[in-house]
Amino acid sequence: MRSVDIKRISLIDYFLVLLLLFMSGNIAYSHYVSKWSYVIFAFLMIVAYLSYPKRLNRKIGYHHVRRLFFYILCLVILFVCQTVVLGWNTFPGIVNFLSKVIIGGGVVLYLRERFKYVLFNIMYYISIVCLVFWCIQLFTGPNMGLLPAGHEYQTAIFFHTRLRENFRNCGFFWEPGAYGGYLVLLLLLFYNDLAYLYKRYRMKCIVLVIALISTMSTTAYIVFGLTMIWYFSFKMKNNMKFILLPLSIVIALWAYYSFDFLSSKIDRQTIQSMSMDGEYSSNRLGSLLFDLHYIKKHPMVGNGLHERTRYADHMDVYVMISSGEVANTGNGFSESIVKFGFLFWGIFIYFLFTGNKKVQKSDLISFVILFCVLLNGEMFFNYPLALSIPMMRLAKKKKRISLRTILLAAKENAYCCSNNSF
Repeated sequence: MRSVDIKRISLIDYFLVLLLLFMSGNIAYSHYVSKWSYVIFAFLMIVAYLSYPKRLNRKIGYHHVRRLFFYILCLVILFVCQTVVLGWNTFPGIVNFLSKVIIGGGVVLYLRERFKYVLFNIMYYISIVCLVFWCIQLFTGPNMGLLPAGHEYQTAIFFHTRLRENFRNCGFFWEPGAYGGYLVLLLLLFYNDLAYLYKRYRMKCIVLVIALISTMSTTAYIVFGLTMIWYFSFKMKNNMKFILLPLSIVIALWAYYSFDFLSSKIDRQTIQSMSMDGEYSSNRLGSLLFDLHYIKKHPMVGNGLHERTRYADHMDVYVMISSGEVANTGNGFSESIVKFGFLFWGIFIYFLFTGNKKVQKSDLISFVILFCVLLNGEMFFNYPLALSIPMMRLAKKKKRISLRTILLAAKENAYCCSNNSF
């Protein structure tokens, strides 16, 4: 890919990003590996940095390491403020959360501009595996005799089935919506390179889009459609935009009113949520309306990570979720504000913007808006990948000009000047 030198991407790079994906919602990892593994890996990363500070500062860049440190420091201050306001907080939960930030931020900074390209390749190969298993699932049903992973999952490590999902592709993650969400997030990371990416890696892009379609995720479809309309409207420079833009709008409207999991599902959940009158509902809109109570209660610092403070006024809901009586699907966007307040989003946006000064502000604002819509589908902030976004490089790297190109241009220029002198 033109933004990086492919030869600089090593097996270690692929291992680190794959490990990050496993820790960001893979069912096999969540079921068979302790949650304290986040703390262990974060500790090992800190030890590695303290053991080789000069080498890693030279590779990563000291100012990038300092940005990650201040990002974590701001989150620590946020948790201190929470403790003061709430009168109590969960120390194990905070340590676990900060460990995820260290892991995600550390991997992203270590790879720097290589990160999203490695992520692109890994998601492509994962999607091939998942599509093969998904095709088998369509004939056999979700009970494929794979390894058990809880009462409703079976896993083949790189692919999972959810026993109540007959046709949707869960892929590598805990739910079809999560798999679709990560595929769309990958698209958002390449908003500056979409045309070149499709031209140079057309087959890989087609595979990823087919994988997205197989998830049948309402939120992922909506954000994918909005991203395409936004790209054709503001980023595409040639005249094809005047064909592709109206075509994408027509296709989006057709899909919305044709598929039951889009318009019908949204209408059904809207009616159900409005009838709940602010009481708890496990669907996305119902969770948003329920969360408004806690957003108003502590809008700046949030209500903390622990259910004791998160559901302080509705402990019956906590009991039902803990017992499995109701699903804890929720709304990832409102959940982030409930837990961490608007101050968290201020920190998130500040470090995203200051780390991408070469990106147009309008593009960063569009990215944040689309990501917020994506969060409505799943709780991505429970995992390291989403928490590392403020450390990501969204701008495409300028093409390197080789010495040979410079010498040829200089020679041609000298030749032209000599001819003009006669």
